[in-house]
Amino acid sequence: MKPSTYIYPAGVTGKVLGGMVEYVTGKKPIFIDDNIGTCGIRDYAKVILSQGASVELAWDKRSGLNHQTIFKLQDKLRELSIPYCEDSMLFYARESVKKLKSRITLKGWKQVLGIELGGMAEDKHLGFLDDKITEFSKGGIKIVYFCGTSEAYQRIQEKIFQESLDSLAIFLPCFYLDLVDCVDVLCKVSWTPKNTKISTIIVGHSLADFSSLSLKEQKEKLDYLCIASPRFMPSGGGGEFIPCGYLGFDRMVREISRQEARVKKAVLFAPYDIAELELMIPYMQAIQDLLPNVKVILRSRSFCENVWNSAYVKQMLKPLESAKNFFIDDSWQIQAQSYLDSFLFVCGKTTSKYSFPFLSLAPSLVLFTKEQVLDERLGKCLDTLSTKAFIKVVKAFQKEQRQWTENIVRYREGNLYHFGKASEYLAEYILHNFFKIDFKKEVGISSKV
Repeated sequence: MKPSTYIYPAGVTGKVLGGMVEYVTGKKPIFIDDNIGTCGIRDYAKVILSQGASVELAWDKRSGLNHQTIFKLQDKLRELSIPYCEDSMLFYARESVKKLKSRITLKGWKQVLGIELGGMAEDKHLGFLDDKITEFSKGGIKIVYFCGTSEAYQRIQEKIFQESLDSLAIFLPCFYLDLVDCVDVLCKVSWTPKNTKISTIIVGHSLADFSSLSLKEQKEKLDYLCIASPRFMPSGGGGEFIPCGYLGFDRMVREISRQEARVKKAVLFAPYDIAELELMIPYMQAIQDLLPNVKVILRSRSFCENVWNSAYVKQMLKPLESAKNFFIDDSWQIQAQSYLDSFLFVCGKTTSKYSFPFLSLAPSLVLFTKEQVLDERLGKCLDTLSTKAFIKVVKAFQKEQRQWTENIVRYREGNLYHFGKASEYLAEYILHNFFKIDFKKEVGISSKV
């Protein structure tokens, strides 16, 4: 009888490796977790050795994210004389792509689009691209999803099942996408090496400004880059850009449009880290004390960073939480209600400072910077200010809501490509330029940089 497959450690990388192992072998692996009683490596040592088995080390060598942890685990394995494979990620990534290629051939698929699902923010950055590709091609173009997290894999498998889609999904982290050789085009969000034989489009995972980027220096990662605004054009040659707009807006526009419009009476605070949270606490308290009719919404990052659930943070927030006008938005994406309720977005390093105004039609107030990192029509940038001065600024923003809205609408119309319809544009572009499917509606051709 063939021995079981053991994966060590059980964690984010371990789950992805486990997904690849199950896809390739058809059998569920056993996960070893030293943090769970009776599931640690010492608990399994005897049975592993008695089976003549070895351990598949969940070591993502290409990303470099868990090296130090792995070194410690290797010491444990050597101490227990347990054999292990340290290149399991690469081996099973290759085998997964090989099996996927066989399945595509077996299905008789001739035209295939690959889409990376990195798992960040529930993959909102891809908008409705897959839906539009399927709709416009009438199911003729098949889609394969490459999932970087177990959550992304589960979500897309549910969608494939619920919608009866003729699509495939496998686990494959972004650092192994260069192994993919079974699709015609690959759309991805990560800036990792590409397969030189596959046309690769980087969609991006935010409303990004590429004006200081040279595509010539990124040619090993992409062939085409999606651009959200003419102001964000890359410099230098070496690639092509697609003026499709930011796909992530499409989902939020749909969500917000489903909600009933309301009077904006809130300030949304979005600290990027704990250091920024500490600096913003006095401002939030000042609003509670001096502007009781203004709602304070805190954008928490507890959905992706455990430190936000620490006792230290909870203690900091305790005084704020006792007030009736304090709310926490800790969803993966900023909730539609937060966009609709807020007349001001107070932030620091987060890239949401660029996207918030376009969705809420309210300005951003960027703190802790001496540079003008935001167009003055979208908000203001300030370094340090007292709580008294802060309240004065908030009152001014509240009073000037209509003027800010008008400014942002004008800016959005003149500076964003295909707002709310970027997925549709990119789908048509891909079908027209790579799969030679024509539309009555003219599809724009990308321009060389």
